[in-house]
Amino acid sequence: MAGAVATGFKTLFSAKLYKPSLGKIARRSTFFGLAVIFLAGAWATYHENLYHDLRTSAIVAALLFLAGCWISFRSINIPSFAEFLISVEAEMRKVSWPARKELKQTTYVVLIMMALLVALIYCYDVIFSMIFRLLDIALKGIGIG
Repeated sequence: MAGAVATGFKTLFSAKLYKPSLGKIARRSTFFGLAVIFLAGAWATYHENLYHDLRTSAIVAALLFLAGCWISFRSINIPSFAEFLISVEAEMRKVSWPARKELKQTTYVVLIMMALLVALIYCYDVIFSMIFRLLDIALKGIGIG
């Protein structure tokens, strides 16, 4: 157990890249996605102004963002996660992407079906509201409720 923790800390503070030429798009996208999450956390920390001092809040937010970027960088170089991202990119290259016309048509179909489902659920809601309102009135009329 202690050896695994020591290896984890050694990996965390290492600047070594794992197979840097493979899976570049997936790894960069993952890094930037994680960095944006840490940036949002830093932004929220700064605007929360927990320290009642903007300078201190700015320093804490900057340190949070920098630590998040380092954690993001290290996480995409963990061998098992890097292998996963490399294989994701390889599979994405095999995907057959639809043409622009087909994409538009299927998007319209999905939007129309969603609108119809929303209308149907709204109708059910109105009908059940009326039924329950009538039941409530009927129960109050006979002295129950």
